[in-house]
Amino acid sequence: MKQILSLDLGITSVGYSVIQEHETDKYSLVDYGVSMFDKPTDKDGNSKKLLHSQALSAKKLHKLRKQRKQKLASLFEKYNLGNRQELLEQEKNNIYKNKWELHGKTVFEKKLSIGEIFTILYHIAKHRGYKSLDSGDLLEELCDSLGIETEANKSKKDDERGQIKQALKNIEALREKHSQKTVAQIIYELENKKENPIFRNHDNYNYMIRREYINDEIRKIIKVQDAFGAFDNNLDSDAFVNDVVAVIDDQKESTNDLSLFGKCEYYSEYYVAHQYSLLSDIFKMYQAVANITFNKEKIKITKEQIALVAQDFLDKVKNAKSVKDIKYKDIRKILKLDDNVKIFNKDDSYLSRGKTQENSIVKFHFVDTLSKIDKSFVKDIFSSDESYALMREIFDVLHYEKSPKLIYEQLKNKISNEQVIIDLIRNKKGNSLNISSFAMLQLLPYFEEGLTLDEIKQKLGLQRQEDYAEYKKGIKYLHITSYEKDDDLEINNHPVKYAVSAALRVVKYLHAKYGAFDEIKVESTRELSLNEKAKKEIEKANRAFEKEIQQIVENTEYQKIAQSYGKNLHKYARKILMWEEQERFDIYSGKSIGITDIFSNNVDIDHIVPRSLGGLSVKHNFVLIHRDENLQKSNQLPMNYVADKETYKNRVEHLFHEHKINWKKRKNLLANNLDEIYKDTFESKSLRATSYIEALTAQVLKRYYPFQDVKKLKDGSAVRHLQGRATSNIRKVLGVKTKNRETNIHHAIDAILIGVTNHSWLQKLSNTFRENFGRINDEARKNIKKALPYMDGLEIKDLVKEIESQYNSFGEDSIFYKDIWGKVKTVNFWVSKKPMSSKVHKDTIYAKKDDGIYTVRENIIAKFIGLKVTPMTSPEEFIKKFHKDILQKMYSFKTNPHDIICKIVEQRAEEIKELLWNFEFLDVKNKEQMSEAKTKLELLIHKALVDNNGNIIRKVKFYQTNLPGFNIRGGLATKEKTFIGFRAYKNGEKLEYDRIDVANFAKIQKNNDGSFKAYKNDVVFFVYKNGSFRGGQIVSYIKKSSGSKLCAFLNPRFPTASEYQPSSFCKIEKGKHSGAKQQSIGSAIGIIKLHLDILGNIKSYQILGNAESQILNEIKSIVSQ
Repeated sequence: MKQILSLDLGITSVGYSVIQEHETDKYSLVDYGVSMFDKPTDKDGNSKKLLHSQALSAKKLHKLRKQRKQKLASLFEKYNLGNRQELLEQEKNNIYKNKWELHGKTVFEKKLSIGEIFTILYHIAKHRGYKSLDSGDLLEELCDSLGIETEANKSKKDDERGQIKQALKNIEALREKHSQKTVAQIIYELENKKENPIFRNHDNYNYMIRREYINDEIRKIIKVQDAFGAFDNNLDSDAFVNDVVAVIDDQKESTNDLSLFGKCEYYSEYYVAHQYSLLSDIFKMYQAVANITFNKEKIKITKEQIALVAQDFLDKVKNAKSVKDIKYKDIRKILKLDDNVKIFNKDDSYLSRGKTQENSIVKFHFVDTLSKIDKSFVKDIFSSDESYALMREIFDVLHYEKSPKLIYEQLKNKISNEQVIIDLIRNKKGNSLNISSFAMLQLLPYFEEGLTLDEIKQKLGLQRQEDYAEYKKGIKYLHITSYEKDDDLEINNHPVKYAVSAALRVVKYLHAKYGAFDEIKVESTRELSLNEKAKKEIEKANRAFEKEIQQIVENTEYQKIAQSYGKNLHKYARKILMWEEQERFDIYSGKSIGITDIFSNNVDIDHIVPRSLGGLSVKHNFVLIHRDENLQKSNQLPMNYVADKETYKNRVEHLFHEHKINWKKRKNLLANNLDEIYKDTFESKSLRATSYIEALTAQVLKRYYPFQDVKKLKDGSAVRHLQGRATSNIRKVLGVKTKNRETNIHHAIDAILIGVTNHSWLQKLSNTFRENFGRINDEARKNIKKALPYMDGLEIKDLVKEIESQYNSFGEDSIFYKDIWGKVKTVNFWVSKKPMSSKVHKDTIYAKKDDGIYTVRENIIAKFIGLKVTPMTSPEEFIKKFHKDILQKMYSFKTNPHDIICKIVEQRAEEIKELLWNFEFLDVKNKEQMSEAKTKLELLIHKALVDNNGNIIRKVKFYQTNLPGFNIRGGLATKEKTFIGFRAYKNGEKLEYDRIDVANFAKIQKNNDGSFKAYKNDVVFFVYKNGSFRGGQIVSYIKKSSGSKLCAFLNPRFPTASEYQPSSFCKIEKGKHSGAKQQSIGSAIGIIKLHLDILGNIKSYQILGNAESQILNEIKSIVSQ
């Protein structure tokens, strides 16, 4: 007997089944179910971990700024210039308010107190100037420092970066004009001439100060105050200047995180190399050339021939000629091959859509750009006795370092020409390889001897297949951290890690309950099975396919033919495209296909590998065949169906060599069994940030799960993959009805189907279809039925019916269900008792004014846009909305209605009102008039507001009252609506509640008062005096200003989307479900919380208050079952 665990993996679910296989295709079901968890992404599809990281990053930046200010105070204390704590307290109380006057004027006119000097430097430490970490900007800075001309920015977009650069140029121009003054002096004098001076940017980008200008300013401030006698005579002003600059300008160079680089597939202690490398291109050249074979007999290229091709390539490189690729015709010319010799048994070129395309054996990334690099670079490299080692040193620096400055510092002793270093940085392109530069150095001598990669690997004992027996085995190692630790490579894709962790929790629990499994089968949805590269390849192929379809639709000849048949050409374009690719004949039978057959529906598009056998609906699995051939082929592979196999093979090979079909389709057409078909899943050993859920789960299981079979434990074959979406096709063969996604049990049903599915059974099924071809339906059906798997004597379809019937036996409003053995349980949602994000408040912080009002700066144009004015808006309606939503909420209007900014904003409102009066008699049916009116209105609304000094007004202060939040950094932060749970307690006979969210989570955890707590996704019931109850999977709790307390629930048996939830759990708007319904709990006298295991079994329950009710009696009976 074999015990099998099967898993159906989803982004929010793990369906599982435990099955015992007694003999071939005879099974018994031990357990099944589904474990659910929340999405690891927010409503916009962003990873919650990413949001968490962003919040941590912002928190870290704030902490670093705070540390700078504290270090500055400590530095003053070190130089006996004041007490650290007193100086910081001075800034906290804002003793010196006019900092810009001190900073830009007074400091250069007279001796200041130590407190005033500290205020200036403290102000600089907070606003220390602009320093970009963008690689392009850093390269530009490096070029400026070396006196090398930079390339002009070709971007025409007037984006933020462009505005910053322009502002920097403005300051540079002002510095040249006023060379004796600091930037602060220049800005203060310019702004002080204006009626309304503005010293801070507030997104205006008027003044952007480079960090180095700030450092220069620090020196001048300290030196001038030293000259005024502000410091003790014993002060070393030069040392003090250096120390202050070191504190304020403390910023690490931009670097790459090496943990994000993959490891070499042959020498795992080394990181992979980059495509942009002379060494990589030489390696790729040798690797490609060494594998060349000639003609059908696959005659191997000789050592002498390899040397000739390599010498030709290296001669071009040494002469600094750009080499994009090596084409077949180049090989032919170098080796002087006659026309009878075919490289890889292919022609040198082929026709594609009427154009000649050249075949090539390899493409390059670095040597493709050689003409952009000074010739001295390759000359110096090849003149070295250790040229390969030198290449490795140079290009590894380019690959692993990010900062142009650090790259320059490390390469300047190896490359004498500074321009070459800049060009190497600037022209870098491509991606990482799967092999390290160290491995290249080991393999290249063998390539030069004429060996192929496979021969070299055998000679050096390099095996790509993993020996899983070398890893520690045991449930305690079954964790992603074990994988990351062993590979020394962190997996950075949080949604993937989150889902895999959920799957491993289920595996560990089932292992503890049922003992060790002999085999674990894994399937995920196709979307999860594909890594990002594969997804992009499919998207690219689909776009190309759509383009081909469009060309058919636009073909005038086909348009005429379709019109003559009275048909829509677009519906037949796909068949016509395949018809052309197949040279207008049926691949299976060899019979011709005419255009009449297409428009008369005498031909079908067939799945080469039938969907019932796991074939996908992709282009390389489609052929166009006569309808009768399609019916006869049924669910067989072509090679199992066609009679004259040799002639059939010749037809396939002809189409392949004429480039009509690709190698994937050829592989499927010539497959004798399912092991030979093209696999549409994408597996990768180097699982990094783009890893997919199924593969990572399987790898962790292969490495650490304690399988008993020694051979399978070693080669990992005890973990089986199923192609994505295979279960949807297996359902059809087994007669299981179309998957019902309206309940969560379909995940468990899929897991059962996965458990009974294997290659041998699918092959047996294909053979059965072939053997019964041509027999009468009843006899064929009877024979096919014999090939179907049975579970406890039942056909799978009958078992599924029973499972679904029991699942719905209590009705849709109940959160409970029965399994087929009569046990009552529910669907468990993972309950996380900690917040996913470290943010305790929203990004907006409202500044507190002296009058107790909180303000925030908001874009005034965006405010006007938010009024949603159209040409049909009445002037009166517009003015009313303007006063309510803009003017009366402006802080300046509240404090001083005659403020100039108020008047400018009011004037814009008057202009819009006048324009709306002009639209009063507009003919709404006249599209031209309406379009013109809309354009005029939009131009006016979007037109920039300008103050008396000619500065654009972008942001204006708006005030808020009655904001829920907490004081932070001299202002008010509004709370994030992140519900974690609630705390309940008795106040006399009444139940009271405290919401748990990010703001108070840590405090409540620290108190650990043992009170009744329920967290998001817990199953909770509220009991009322009349014995009624409300409850389910809790998803929110709010307390309104009126004092009412509300909770919202979901039924965990159904998907969380409102459309699938029962009506009793949802708000109903316009006859449709619209979100979870908030239900009052204020009058509840008791609470019941269920404690579930990961499989949904009720382990125990917890009560607060008087919970005597029907639901409590039901729960008691379930627990005692």
